[in-house]
Amino acid sequence: MKCEIFTDNIINNAVIHSGTTKIDIKINSIDDKCILKIIDYGIGIPDKIKQDVFKEEYIFGKSGKAGIGLFIANEFVKQCGREISIENNKPQGTAFILRIPNAR
Repeated sequence: MKCEIFTDNIINNAVIHSGTTKIDIKINSIDDKCILKIIDYGIGIPDKIKQDVFKEEYIFGKSGKAGIGLFIANEFVKQCGREISIENNKPQGTAFILRIPNAR
């Protein structure tokens, strides 16, 4: 799987839109999944729009552009049979989580 589509977009969005000065990337294996987390420490994404950010042409905030990047990343992830979700990062920021089946 070409994770660059996913990771590049998430990292670029974090830098441009969240105001973060730090990004962590963590990889774990839980049960039969590989979990890739991209974590920023910016302003976060309001809970009420978390699922909307994956919609085509969805734009939020002053720095919003075409609203296509996360849509493309999500479509690619779904076509590959993977899962993507968003969680709050404590104390602030956002974590994008990609779940990939472990290789057998």
